[in-house]
Amino acid sequence: MYSSDSLTVANGSWNTRDVRFHRPAQLTRAAILVLADGGREDFRDSSDPALRSVVTRFLATCRASGMQVDDALPPLLFVRLPQANPRDPLRTAAIDAIENEIKTLPGRPNIMLVFVSNSGIYPGLKKLCDSKLGIATVCMQMANVREERGQDRYLSSIALKINTKLGGVNHQLDASSMRWLKNTMLVGMDLTRPGVGCVKGTPSITAVVASCDEEFMHYPASLGLQEQGKEMITGVKQMMTERLNEYLKHMKTLPERVVVFRGGVSDGQFKHVLAHELPEIKAVFRSFKGYSPKLTIAICGKRHRTRFYPMRPEQADKTSNTKAGTLVDRGVTAVYNFDFFLQAHAGQQGTVRATHYTVIFDENRFSADDIQQGAHDASYLWAPTTKSVRLVPPAYAAERARQRARLYLHEILPPPPGSRESAMDEAQILRRAKELWGTGVHENLWGSMFYL
Repeated sequence: MYSSDSLTVANGSWNTRDVRFHRPAQLTRAAILVLADGGREDFRDSSDPALRSVVTRFLATCRASGMQVDDALPPLLFVRLPQANPRDPLRTAAIDAIENEIKTLPGRPNIMLVFVSNSGIYPGLKKLCDSKLGIATVCMQMANVREERGQDRYLSSIALKINTKLGGVNHQLDASSMRWLKNTMLVGMDLTRPGVGCVKGTPSITAVVASCDEEFMHYPASLGLQEQGKEMITGVKQMMTERLNEYLKHMKTLPERVVVFRGGVSDGQFKHVLAHELPEIKAVFRSFKGYSPKLTIAICGKRHRTRFYPMRPEQADKTSNTKAGTLVDRGVTAVYNFDFFLQAHAGQQGTVRATHYTVIFDENRFSADDIQQGAHDASYLWAPTTKSVRLVPPAYAAERARQRARLYLHEILPPPPGSRESAMDEAQILRRAKELWGTGVHENLWGSMFYL
């Protein structure tokens, strides 16, 4: 549901043409940054008519969606970046040039639209704005905005991100689909390991997100580092405390129910979640006087080899995959576990893969129908898109947040060959990671979905 319309959903997607956001945000303190990096599609300069045309068209798209937009164009910064140099593989000189230009603005914008032509600048740019400057950013590829075909769709997708980052609500579910979420906080938890090529001792990155609104569209994040080799999230207590305080700040009360969707856990680690993370979460609840909500924990399994195929033509979509909304809870599920496979999204290419959900702890006593239908309905609440998504939004948000956090350590994930970081021992690389991480995300962005 949007501001005044209920849209028809077909195989997990819907069209928002000529539709206003459910709760539009105000785009009144924005800035535009153009990064010319030697690409064929680069805009010529700040007065390039093509650039002005794209900006005007984008702002018109935001207005048509209901957002309040200033009549005057936002301040426009144009930076011609220093050429890439093998002696500067991390583009330090380019990032310094960007920072110096941003600091010429008369005040801090609450969001910055960035036109880029080279994705190599992306990690340094996001780290600069997320951690040091505290400015939410949305990047647009110059090649995409110059292409007339599909431009409207591309600009609309950017408007979805901007409205969400500014605190707006793009759409909501009907009341009957939201009933199971009454007085509930949805939590997503994930952990990422350093990966191939990284120095031994490089820390893992953890992310905990949680809803803080009645529409279940906003999931601010808590991010952290922890020593390599630890499979469970060791900072659960602090991060869950932050998430409950954020919920209390917006909702003026604490949730009666907490539903956790945990990603990044294999089948053999369920008992470790119950032994280590569950007690930490319970301890957080006890830290709030007289507070004891009912807790449910479900594991989201993405890395499995189970595939489902339609048996009859009417069960297939146009890609010959099973249709969005396919659910399997017998035959291939565990004998003793409360588990099911849910394919909430439509396949785009190749064979679609369902998500394997396993409920390992449930004080809410959800019936199979409640949790299965609820997970499916919630998959339509991912703000930056007009499609259902493969994971329930809290789990998806946690995944996206920890992917963003990897950019803050991009200098060592992995380190460039021959760099001093590539020769560090375990203690040195951990210290270096903490230096790069600093204080993490800037406080200006703590309550937003800056990581979209």
